Amino acid sequence: MLMKLLFGSDPGALTVHCLSELAALTIEFPDQRAFLIVPEQIKVQMERAYLETTQTAGLMMAEVLSFRRLAHRLLDETGLLPQQRIDAFGRRMLLFRVLKENRAQMHSFGHLADRSGFLTEIDAVVGDLKRHSITAAQLRQAAAADCDTEKSLSNKLNDLAILLTGYNDALLSHGLADSDDDLERLALLLEKIISFTDPAALPFPYYRLKYLRRSHVFLSGFGFTRDFTPQEYRILNALKQLGVSLNIAVQADAMPTSEQAVEAGPEAFLIGRRTLYHLEQRFSDCQSVLIEPGQRTPNLKVIDLADREAEIDYVAGEIRRLVQTDGYRYKDIAIALCEPHTQLALLRAAAQRYNLALFLDETRSLAGTSLLRYFLGLLDLPLRNWARDPLMTVLRSGLTSLEPTEVDLLENDLLERGLFRRDRLFSRHTLAEPQPDDEAARRIKNAVETVFEPMRVFTDKLKRSGTTAECCQLIRKFCSEQGLAAKVESVAEQLRAKGEADAALLLASAHSMLGEVLGQLETIGGNLPISLADLRDTLRSGLS
Repeated sequence: MLMKLLFGSDPGALTVHCLSELAALTIEFPDQRAFLIVPEQIKVQMERAYLETTQTAGLMMAEVLSFRRLAHRLLDETGLLPQQRIDAFGRRMLLFRVLKENRAQMHSFGHLADRSGFLTEIDAVVGDLKRHSITAAQLRQAAAADCDTEKSLSNKLNDLAILLTGYNDALLSHGLADSDDDLERLALLLEKIISFTDPAALPFPYYRLKYLRRSHVFLSGFGFTRDFTPQEYRILNALKQLGVSLNIAVQADAMPTSEQAVEAGPEAFLIGRRTLYHLEQRFSDCQSVLIEPGQRTPNLKVIDLADREAEIDYVAGEIRRLVQTDGYRYKDIAIALCEPHTQLALLRAAAQRYNLALFLDETRSLAGTSLLRYFLGLLDLPLRNWARDPLMTVLRSGLTSLEPTEVDLLENDLLERGLFRRDRLFSRHTLAEPQPDDEAARRIKNAVETVFEPMRVFTDKLKRSGTTAECCQLIRKFCSEQGLAAKVESVAEQLRAKGEADAALLLASAHSMLGEVLGQLETIGGNLPISLADLRDTLRSGLS
């Protein structure tokens, strides 16, 4: 079936055209499926636009999906979706294990495994390698080619090859699947369906997707910030071979006919022209259609103010006016900062002055949350013989039964008596009945019995536990016995009362993610043994 390439300089007109065509097809062919594939980050926005455009109450024969959700949808429909899957937390923990196991073989990455933020970067790189179908063999070949001229680059490519091989082997040995491979699985599934000579007699479970041959697929939102990946091109090619009606909308000012034409023209449309050129090279029988810009009244206002503070104050005041007098909601308003590193603090302060509910769309690390400090300090206690640093980290997290003033007094008492050691802290002398006038001894005895003893019992059980699964169960049991959920909620409420809503949200997220990380750790580790140090490092890699 003919593929159409829809292009134009107005993204709004492209979107309206796709939605209108999609709505018309669902009316004309009510028994045929239709899909609108968009980038993950605009899926909800496009669903809302489709419902508003078509004036329908829901999505029935038409669906708005991303490539990944399309893969999940079709794989699940055929029963080929892997059951044991790991998410981002599990992937980072598995990568951390591979880094540690292969540290001696790596020249560039081995010593960086424990560095904060490094696992997140490596996770992103491995994801890019998978999306662009780059294998470990290709990395080794590239490393060998650059061995003489670029030694540093060659070492990094070799390290990535070792990491990718180890990661894939670890997935295989644990019987796990990575969600980043879903597009590869979808491409294989579609190619398998194509291989059958009689489309009308597809065997189980492939006949479940026989409706695809009479389906209509629109793609919108691509070619603006990036081209299609090799995995996505492979899926498009398979859909085309199946006879699916494909309509691909790309924001571009012209249809380029050569490499030189791609580079000519406004830079704002460079990625779009490049995407169109690649599509035309791959699918030579496609038809190009120019979508004219829509008639829209420019709504742009330029305001000249004295300095950054005045700009932020004006914006905050205008938002307050829009919400109070013009019927806007906070979620209808967005603020784009040109220099976040200097403007963000001013914006926070202005939001407090004008009593605005400010939500910041930024990646937040859990490394600084009191929950992560509490757990890492707790696991450090037996490893460092109950030294001062890990013990005070736990106490100052705010997640124990001691108040901040009690913690300050207790620290002075322990320092004065030299009790920052396990044998001294739990000695008979420390636990003996204190003299009536010895307030310090009474505080220490109370802390040991009510706070330190449960932690000692817990960490001792962790050291004796045989498997990763047992460690995860012990952690869950300890959290339940200590009422950690209620303590996290209490600390979060205190942060909200101080106007630190972001910190409160981050703490609640950390508590929620702890459960997910433990679940992934059980899936990855299962009945394998794990040391206390490895448990601490793995939790840090998953939660930070």
